[in-house]
Amino acid sequence: MRTYPLHWVLGVGVLLALGFYAQRLGFLPAWGAWSLWAGYLFFALWGLRWGGWRAVPLVFGLLAPLFPPLAFLGPLGAALSLGRTLPEKAQAAFYGWALVWPALALLLVWQVFPTLYAFYLSLFDRVNFLRPAAFAGLQNYRILLEDPLFWRALGNTFWYVVFTVPTGLLLATFVAILLNTQVAFLGLYRTLFFLPYITALTAAAAVWRWIYHPEFGFLNWLLHTPGLDWLNTPPGSSPCFCAPWGWSFKASLRGPAWPSWPSWP
Repeated sequence: MRTYPLHWVLGVGVLLALGFYAQRLGFLPAWGAWSLWAGYLFFALWGLRWGGWRAVPLVFGLLAPLFPPLAFLGPLGAALSLGRTLPEKAQAAFYGWALVWPALALLLVWQVFPTLYAFYLSLFDRVNFLRPAAFAGLQNYRILLEDPLFWRALGNTFWYVVFTVPTGLLLATFVAILLNTQVAFLGLYRTLFFLPYITALTAAAAVWRWIYHPEFGFLNWLLHTPGLDWLNTPPGSSPCFCAPWGWSFKASLRGPAWPSWPSWP
């Protein structure tokens, strides 16, 4: 007999619970939530036919319109009830997904669903939630592609990535090597190096703002260029924006692990 895919039911149950919560908040139409319910019903009937009375806990998931968490708790109860009747591989797959789905659900709620909903809203004109918005299709994207500021921002982002990522990786590797060599005051150097990772982002931003300040900034004092606005004077503004992020490059992820790397002949 074919193995019952209980881990699939668990996934459908999580989506069903999220779907009914989204429907209550007005982010998902009723037909979308009930389509997920119909999919769960199919798997529940299949489970009852496959496992008999041991699969009865799956029925509780059908009450998700009343209490959405039941769509997740039902497959968990079915797994406990079926027990060793499931093959070892199926049990491993189910409990593995049971541990993954809470984190994956948070990812869906805070990353994937908002992205899809933002794309949906971008297809409308003047969305303010106070009156029905007019459907615009891809008109907003056409306007965006014709805006020179968009291409300028895209170019700035490209150069930001080009300068910060390779530079950060090279500096991270270089400093990681230095921090794992036997030199005097090594503990002090490591402490100074890891300061960016225990410094609050707001405090670091305030320090860099002081460094770049046109009137009393440290950089202007060092270079004897009073009054120069580094953040608003091209072409020097781009490197100035990249510098704070390069300052906090990820060498801390490589430094402690460097001594454990194998030595090559």
